[in-house]
This record gives sequence, structure tokens and C-alpha cells, in this order.
Amino acid sequence: MKYTFIRSVIPLAMTICLTACGRSSDVAEPLPDAVATAVEDAADSEVIVATESVVATESAVATEVTVVTESAVATESVSETDAAPATQPHNYSYTKETSTIVKKLMKCDLKASDTSDLQSLLDDMKASDPDMGDLWDGIMNYWIYTENSLEINYDNLPDDLPDDDSLCIVMAGYELGRDGQMRPELVDRMVTGLACARKYPNAYILVTGGPTAHDKKNTTEAGAMAAWLVDHGVEENRLLVEEKALSTAHNATYGNALIREKAPQVRSLAVVTSDYHVGLVSLLFYAETQRYAFETGTAPFDIISNAASRVDDPGEKISHGLAATLLWNVMEP
Repeated sequence: MKYTFIRSVIPLAMTICLTACGRSSDVAEPLPDAVATAVEDAADSEVIVATESVVATESAVATEVTVVTESAVATESVSETDAAPATQPHNYSYTKETSTIVKKLMKCDLKASDTSDLQSLLDDMKASDPDMGDLWDGIMNYWIYTENSLEINYDNLPDDLPDDDSLCIVMAGYELGRDGQMRPELVDRMVTGLACARKYPNAYILVTGGPTAHDKKNTTEAGAMAAWLVDHGVEENRLLVEEKALSTAHNATYGNALIREKAPQVRSLAVVTSDYHVGLVSLLFYAETQRYAFETGTAPFDIISNAASRVDDPGEKISHGLAATLLWNVMEP
């Protein structure tokens, strides 16, 4: 396939909320046109949006973006909602028919009492590509579960989880202050994560989040989180420190890869984040581990539980459009 490379420097206005771990980029907005276009074109082209230079500011920033696509899809801005890059091209592709179905699936009402339209789309995908249909059937049903039935455990994990190193506690980051210090919401997550780490002393702990401190560009969320845990008595050899992620989709993709590389005995994951963020993190880690298993023929991780810190007023809620966009960032070929 012949690719067209388009490189543009796009001035854009954004706040320092790059990682979708409770940032102000987690706001209610529709599925972006760029994502819908990428889904439609997936049968003919491979779209990789790679942020080559991400410098977060509290006002306008300039970000250099490379868009690789046969159809030359160019984005007008780079934000949490439309530019979380894939780490590598995935080992599968969508047909024109299946990519169209995926676009429709992402717009389905997951809270509707009648899910016949969604099920009809999944049946059509299974008829076109049985394996891909089964993959998306599982993902959409898990998404429905996170929207309607997911129970949140506050302050600590429940008592019945594996008490050995087959469990990994996944701690999602949150944007750092300008000076590289953890903001109060991240500290609250850490307090909850520490309680979980003490309750399950044999579990691995994944901390994930990249550089988001405006004045400390070499400081990462995961690095700050790991240092805090060590200062509070957690053994360093339990920690898996993922420092590249700049979105929740990245948290899932990079985090899954790091766990499989450094802790191959892990079989199940427990998510720790703010209460309003649990569903999104659970969904994206579920989708990523299912995608990885689909490609490699290995067993997926089980997302078995969660623990949340309480946020009385998060300001915004995770929108369906944002969740759909980040899910596509995980699942794009």
C-alpha cells in the first residue's frame, strides 16, 4: 500500500489535560468527524496519528503531528479526543463492511432497554467476519456492562481477589501540576491504591502516565506515583512503571504491553482510579487485552475488580463520544 505522509504544525488551544485520567478533556462531546472518517477509511488505509512533540501548557500550545494515511486524513487539532496514537499497526484489518458496522456500533445507545439494533449490527459483523464479530460482541457487551451494571468499590478492593502475583493492580494517573507535583485528585487515587497494595501484598502494581508537568518536562505521572508508593512502604520490585502514556487509550495499550513483558504470570487486573473514571479505564483495558489476545492467540487478562477514590464534583462526566473515540484509538488497525 502506498502511503501519503502529511506533516503539519497546528497551533491549538488546550489545557494541560492530555491523559484522559480525569482531565478536563474528559468532557461531553460527540464522536469527532476525524474518528468517524478514520473508521470509514480503515478498509483502504491505515491511519496512525503520532504526536512527535507534546508540550502541555495551560494556554495555547503548538504540537507537531504526523498523519500517515493513504487518503490523507488531516486533523485540525490534537487532543485527548482524536489523537491518541497507536503504538504499532495492529495485525488485523477491517473490511469496508466491518468498518462501517463499527462506526454504527459506536453510536448505539448503550442504556436503551431495547438492544435489538445493536445486536443486529453484531450479527451482520459475524456474518461478514465471524472472528471480528465475536471480538466486537464481547467488547460491546462489556461496554454495556460498564455503563449500566458496574459496581464501584470505594477506598479498597474487595476480599475475594487472588492473593498472589497473578493479580496486577492498575493505577491510572492524573495530570501533574506545573511544578511536577501530584494534584489532590491523584493523591486521593494514590491513597486508595496504597490501601489496595497493602491488602494484596503479593500483587504487582502498574502505575501509568506520561510527562504532563508544564515546568518539569522530564517528570512523569507514573514516576511521581511510583516514588510516592515507595516512600509509603511499597516494595519497588512490585512496581511496573509505564511513563509514555498521554491518554487513557495509551494507558491501556502501553500498560498491557508492559505487564506482559515484565510480569508474564499476571492473569487478572484490578483498576484503581477516581469513581467517575472507573468505567472508562475498565473498558479500555478490557478492549486492549481482548484485542491483544485476538491477535496473538494468547489468553486475555480478566478485569476482575476495581477500587475508587471519591470525587464529590468531578465537573464533567465521561461522555459516550469520548469513550467511543478512545475505544477506537485502542482498536484501530
